[in-house]
Amino acid sequence: MREAKIVSFLLVAVMVLSGVATALPARLEFGSRGAIGGADPLDSGGATPTQGNVQNPDVHWTTSFTDVKYEKEYTMVGWSGGKIVASGKRVEEDLKVSVHDFDKHMNLEVEVNGNEVGGNLLVHVYNNPFLLDLKVTVGGNKVGGNIVVIVSTSAVANMFVGVSKNTACFGLTAIVANNSIDYRMHVTVMDNKVTERMVISIMGNVRPPGWPQLFTSMDVYIRNNHVVRKTLQIYILNNIMAKRGIPLMKIEIFFNGAGQDIWMRIMGNKASPGGLIFVDIYDNACDMNMRIIVMGNKAFKIFVNVVRNYGCSGSTVRVQKDAIGPVVEEASRCMQTIAPDSDGDGLTDLYEAMVGTNSSNPDTDNDGLNDGWNDTNGDRTVGSNERYGEIGDPIGHKFKGSVGKLVKPKKHEPNPLCCDIYVEVDYIKGQKKLPKSSIKSLVGEFKKHRIKLHIDDGWGGTAGGGQPLEEDLREYIGDKYLIMGKIPGKNNDFYDYINDRKYYDKKRDDIFHYTVIAPYIATVANGTINYDDNTVGIAETPGDGLALAEEAIRYFVDLVYPAKGRKKAVDKHMAGVFMHELGHNMDLDDTNVSGDKDLTCMYYAMYANAPLDYKQPSEWEAIWPNKVDEA
Repeated sequence: MREAKIVSFLLVAVMVLSGVATALPARLEFGSRGAIGGADPLDSGGATPTQGNVQNPDVHWTTSFTDVKYEKEYTMVGWSGGKIVASGKRVEEDLKVSVHDFDKHMNLEVEVNGNEVGGNLLVHVYNNPFLLDLKVTVGGNKVGGNIVVIVSTSAVANMFVGVSKNTACFGLTAIVANNSIDYRMHVTVMDNKVTERMVISIMGNVRPPGWPQLFTSMDVYIRNNHVVRKTLQIYILNNIMAKRGIPLMKIEIFFNGAGQDIWMRIMGNKASPGGLIFVDIYDNACDMNMRIIVMGNKAFKIFVNVVRNYGCSGSTVRVQKDAIGPVVEEASRCMQTIAPDSDGDGLTDLYEAMVGTNSSNPDTDNDGLNDGWNDTNGDRTVGSNERYGEIGDPIGHKFKGSVGKLVKPKKHEPNPLCCDIYVEVDYIKGQKKLPKSSIKSLVGEFKKHRIKLHIDDGWGGTAGGGQPLEEDLREYIGDKYLIMGKIPGKNNDFYDYINDRKYYDKKRDDIFHYTVIAPYIATVANGTINYDDNTVGIAETPGDGLALAEEAIRYFVDLVYPAKGRKKAVDKHMAGVFMHELGHNMDLDDTNVSGDKDLTCMYYAMYANAPLDYKQPSEWEAIWPNKVDEA
């Protein structure tokens, strides 16, 4: 049963003195040299290096959080090495981890695993000379922006870099470059999923002449990575493993997929004069062009295996003439044309395996929007009973049936790996639109939780948001009151209007919430209309419709604030009431628990410091489970 939730102007008092909590980027910087103002981590205060624990490296925080605590674990025992862990936490904006200038003969391990990051994740490990083993793992992170991992300009005996099982709403860049390796370099990039673009670069790593090892190796494994929309780019360039001895270079690239192109460049690498290079590239697929170049590499023997790599627009393969092994330039093959479609979302199982969505769940990111569009009658045209999806039908790379067809500009296209919430906002003629500063605050708050809030307050066209409503609202409004509920003598109510209104694209059904900004709101109870100047918002619980009473909000602000601060206060109140009512749409209830007054905008009593936020983690997880189903 549909239920209307009402918030009076007393709720607005919860928001009056509360600003939008602004969490600055968290940055962790670790170093062991005076260049960053820290003490030598091996300075044990006069003790010999073998006497138990020694001083930890300095930790430099560029900012702190009031609501996000970051635990630190750094262990350095004698000369044996150190371990830096930045794992298992939630950071609302950017997380940056920088590790540099460790210059002793030691082992160094850096772990950045299992974090939830609202913004970007940057891991930079660089300029660490004379290490024994360097191990860097970045895995299982869920990131709302981009992931960037850079391991560079370090001199080590052994290097192990792993970037695995990360999910990013935008892109991933992994760079291992300009390092000096004595014995072994092992790089694994696997099981990562991103929406926009992935770039993997292994370049300029060398084994300098005169270093003691006779046997040295470089192993690169790039497998099972997926890009939903755009391009996967792989560059393995100008790595030199030895000028003497028997070096071995092994490169395996397989089971990767992309919604557009895959580009691979393996060029200028050397394992000479007595070394071997093995290159295996197989079972990769993309929806446009597959381009593979293996050229200009030098070794005693070069073995190249390039088979079963498919592009919907074909594949181009160029391999140097002295390579040994099968090289096949495959004909075009489109995964979307090959049945079956196990979850019935309009995307074939092979296509979903290629781009990284779940072929067993029609809604991989669990945000209420299906991955694809199910063309139930097979006419390749979106019908009235056929729901748009986040990818739609990609045949011909036109993405028919995508929610992206219903939004402008392009930046509001849905993200198949992260939660999207769409809201259309119209206003009764004479009222103002939702303030830009309110929209900015709301979008920013949801972004902290990897949720993209799309508010259409006038993207363009006559069937979208930002429309002044008048004639088609006459039976729902009287004397500046938007009447919410069954109007006496009428067969319908305002919520029926949501589906019948004049300025509305029916294709937005079940995708968009709908908001009307009115002067005042009246409710209906037992057949009687209650004209209440104190009601500032109302919403279905759960449902799609909500309304804000701008004049009621302004009236309250005028009572509380001096003239100079009223505009800013109105914008803040509009955002707070909007978020409260949208919470009801998503089945959040009011709370009167006194301990919640500093935690959630769903707190109903009159307090002055409720945040523009939902309670963590329970209310946010009720809106979106914060997970992507694994295929």
